[in-house]
Amino acid sequence: MLFYRVENNDKHGPYTGGIPVTLMEFLEKNHVIKSGFDESYLVKHPNPGYDDLLAPIWIRLKADEMKKYIFGFSSLEALFDWFHLDADINFFKEYGFHVSIYESDSVVHGEKQSIADKNTLKLIEIIQF
Repeated sequence: MLFYRVENNDKHGPYTGGIPVTLMEFLEKNHVIKSGFDESYLVKHPNPGYDDLLAPIWIRLKADEMKKYIFGFSSLEALFDWFHLDADINFFKEYGFHVSIYESDSVVHGEKQSIADKNTLKLIEIIQF
């Protein structure tokens, strides 16, 4: 199964630590959203506990089990539906992010996003923004 992920060369996603500024901080700083809890943003970007297809799996995982999973998407269309703002793409270009396309048997696709066991991913292709 294919898994599409936005990440940098160190395999950090745009919302995680380990990068100079997260996507949420960038969007807040540039007045695209009011805060990470901006209602209009959360509707389009639900966390996995609020995704009807991911929630049954995600809420059963213990904190240490969650760490082995990373987030991505079922397709490029789903990825660009999530990251639909010009500011998203500007952030990716400015901070060196790209789309990694992986193959794995341990992917679960949700309504908006997907999760995959990061230890099972096989890199197929990288697409630059």
